[in-house]
Amino acid sequence: MLDNRESKFKFFSLGIVVGTPYGDMITVCPIEELTMANGPIDKIREEFKVNNLPDATGVLKSATTSATATIQARWLPFATPNRVTAPNVCANETVMIVRYADAEEYRWFTTDNEYGIRNQETVKWRFSNTKLNDQDKDGNPTGTKSFKTATDDTSYWFTVSTSGKTIHLHTAVNDKEFAMYDVGFDTAKGLFTFTDNKKNFFTFDSKAAKFTIHMDKMARIEDKRGNYIELDTTKDIVTIKAARNIILDGDVIIKGDFEVKKAAIFRGKTNTYGVLNAYGGARHNDIHWGVPIL
Repeated sequence: MLDNRESKFKFFSLGIVVGTPYGDMITVCPIEELTMANGPIDKIREEFKVNNLPDATGVLKSATTSATATIQARWLPFATPNRVTAPNVCANETVMIVRYADAEEYRWFTTDNEYGIRNQETVKWRFSNTKLNDQDKDGNPTGTKSFKTATDDTSYWFTVSTSGKTIHLHTAVNDKEFAMYDVGFDTAKGLFTFTDNKKNFFTFDSKAAKFTIHMDKMARIEDKRGNYIELDTTKDIVTIKAARNIILDGDVIIKGDFEVKKAAIFRGKTNTYGVLNAYGGARHNDIHWGVPIL
């Protein structure tokens, strides 16, 4: 191999984006190839005439063709291999155009952050969670190797969309993870959600001023001193525990049986729809049974 060998992958030209991109394809003007043109880029055409061009029978003929000042180029994730979506470039942004040798296939990538030109965009990044070695149904290596393309189900990924007003973070469970997690922000609707694949989620709703926690089995809020509120859906029990006092400041309405295992002192109006059992004694001047007196 020669030491002075050069790659045939070449920087072709700086380019100016023309019009609106479609996916990872853009229409671009290679400004280093077209430096003395006047007028709108997308309307510039150049004509080329060839004389004495023999046809298949050897007869000499002339031919004329024309070319525009723009070319089509496909996005190249240069130095950003985990990025899935092409930058949402806008007209007049600057890009670098590259190609391999004299091939007519052109690729492009951005050269700078032109925030004065760039509009709203959607960007997605993906991180593979696949392994080179094939595995059986229990996740054990089979001894064979294969290359697998990462998908949304076999990767960790996140998307930021200023046009859709969302941020979405997602994990996978294809490599023995215990749970899958989804975190989402919808700033247009004022929602923040966190969910897993075990029927658990919570929602922070700014518009409704509501915070919802939904757990399939149990939800618990606890401080460092051991005080807690616990909701056990497996037994349909709500437990409130305090190291000292539980204070209910306001009228208390009890629609079920009420059992006191220690002494209870009621300082406000207490309405009971069920049976009051006080094992340690209950003291109050305004306790009503049956139909409550409001």
